[in-house]
Amino acid sequence: MYRTTGVFTWTDELLLVKMNSKEIKDFGKRLDEAVTAIGKELEKLEISKEWLVLDKTGSSELQNKLLSSMTKERLKSYAPVVGLSGPIFERTLLLTTSGILNQMKHLTQVMLEVEKDKKRRKFLEMAKKSFENLRDEDLKLLNKVYFKHDQFSKK
Repeated sequence: MYRTTGVFTWTDELLLVKMNSKEIKDFGKRLDEAVTAIGKELEKLEISKEWLVLDKTGSSELQNKLLSSMTKERLKSYAPVVGLSGPIFERTLLLTTSGILNQMKHLTQVMLEVEKDKKRRKFLEMAKKSFENLRDEDLKLLNKVYFKHDQFSKK
């Protein structure tokens, strides 16, 4: 989870150099603020020696290499000047972000299922809700601009 919060911290800066809609810039700012807060809380938990070591991800070496490869490829597509821009950039950013936010929502859910400590449960509940809300906001932006079928309309 901590590594993922670090990945999202560049979103706000990235959106400064790309030509984007106000909605996307606003979403990027909210995303940056939320994941920065979660990352800082994880750092506090590590400092207090209560719970975790941030440089241990629980992932295998192969999975770490896979994630690193995917991240490098995606970052190239986001590069200023030579990377994607305009609606294609926005759609790619929102699609990528929705997947990561969904993974984080499920990670916090799994962690909640095994966590017993009230303080840590409270943090995980907050993080899960934050990831859930951001994912839903992301999907609504995708739906509004890029999807043909409205998944949020009443049937």
